[in-house]
Amino acid sequence: MRETTENKFSVEFIISQLRREMWRSSLVQTQQPSPLVQEQKDFRETPGDTPPSSLRLLTSCQTETEALKEQRERTLDCIALAESRSQVRSQLPGNAGRFPYILFRPFQVLILKIFNLLFRDQREVNSNLFAAFRNSLALNEQLLGQVELLREQTREDLLGLDRKLQLQSHQQTAQLQELQLQSHQQTAQLQELQLQSHQQTAQLQAIQNQISQIHDSLYQNSQELDQKIWNFRSDTQDKIETVSQRVTEIDQRYLRQENYLRSDLVQQKRLLTLFLEEARKRLPEPFTPQELQTFVLEEGQSLDALYVAFEEQFRGTEADIAQRLSVYLPYLESYGIRRGEDLVLDMGCGRGEWLELLKVNGYQAKGIDSNALVIDYCQQRQLLAERGDAIAYLQSLPAESVGGVSGFHIIEHLPFPVLVQFIDQIHRVLRPGGMVIFESPNPSNLIVGSWKFYFDPTHLNPLPSATSQFLVEYAGFTQVKVLNLHPAPDPPFPGDSDLVKRLNEYFYGPQDYAIIGLKPTGSG
Repeated sequence: MRETTENKFSVEFIISQLRREMWRSSLVQTQQPSPLVQEQKDFRETPGDTPPSSLRLLTSCQTETEALKEQRERTLDCIALAESRSQVRSQLPGNAGRFPYILFRPFQVLILKIFNLLFRDQREVNSNLFAAFRNSLALNEQLLGQVELLREQTREDLLGLDRKLQLQSHQQTAQLQELQLQSHQQTAQLQELQLQSHQQTAQLQAIQNQISQIHDSLYQNSQELDQKIWNFRSDTQDKIETVSQRVTEIDQRYLRQENYLRSDLVQQKRLLTLFLEEARKRLPEPFTPQELQTFVLEEGQSLDALYVAFEEQFRGTEADIAQRLSVYLPYLESYGIRRGEDLVLDMGCGRGEWLELLKVNGYQAKGIDSNALVIDYCQQRQLLAERGDAIAYLQSLPAESVGGVSGFHIIEHLPFPVLVQFIDQIHRVLRPGGMVIFESPNPSNLIVGSWKFYFDPTHLNPLPSATSQFLVEYAGFTQVKVLNLHPAPDPPFPGDSDLVKRLNEYFYGPQDYAIIGLKPTGSG
């Protein structure tokens, strides 16, 4: 019974030893990683080192294979020991062969048979287990052989790969060294360029400072020169204006004298021609009283040249007069004066500014003036003009034969009876619907009525606009209008009070006025 128990404990002991050995082996493999893993870990911890070579990797694999072989040998030893103990017992353990057990030899044989019979199934199980262990070991040995073969192949591949990697590493190292050399060269060049740039920047800053100084100096000189030029220009402009004003005054004076002399010469030539023609007709007989009367009448026109020069001095230029007279053109249109059909007479036409304006706008116009010089001047400009007395010429016309009559600055030259007759004759010669226009200095302007009116010595009396309007209406004209014209451009009294307005109106109000009347239709 003791032998059976001892054999049972021995088998369990063997199995436990096998399990303990396998557990220890797995524990060692778990706690201690392979050299490849350890080297990879060491490589990750030391980034400056190079990766493990393929040779070291193969060496670590070979070490692991040898450890497995040793473990296999130990396992075989344990299996052999277990097999020896699982065989059929032919004797009891050593202690049973001693005294007094030796006295019971037959009894021992019986015990062995009973023990072997009892553990027969256990021996079969153990035998199968041992066979399974041996088969497993055989498979492991085959696997180890395949692993060894794979390791050799892998070793060759890894050696080839390692050589390639070493070659690439050498090439990359050479390229890296070359790049480092180029980098050092470029760094040196960059430092040199930076040094040159600093030097050029310093030079440029010095040049900019010099330019700034030169600019400041030039600006100051320019300011001084501009000031001198401005002063010189101002002085020169003042002198030029003074000289120009004096030259203009001289030109105007010489022009007036030239016009006066020209007019006077024309007048003298006309008188001399008239005298010579009459003398040629009468010689050798003496002049008749009628011929002498002609010379006496011509003597009354001796001031024509003087009056032409006077108008040049005080009345204004032809352009100014034409601009002032253009205000009447819309009234001709509105009163129905027909272009090209109705004749418009300008009594006292002067230099013909109104005749020129009418001709340009398509009206048929004719001027009448007693001054032979201005008539010659109008005829030279291709204007229809005739020398004659105003009333005598009107009396020579048939009734209702003209469309309009104008008289600019003429009524203030006529005595009152002659003025009344003059207006009546105009009314007679106008067709029904014809119009009359008179313009005269405005005596309601105190400066005009008390001073400027008497610039012209041939003016008789100022005529207020109300008086002229009454005379025109009395002659039979209707729709009579009074137009206040030509106020002073810049009244000197500022303000909006009634007193200021009256002062400006009395002294600087309209300097002229116009009377416009219409002959009613159906009047004879």
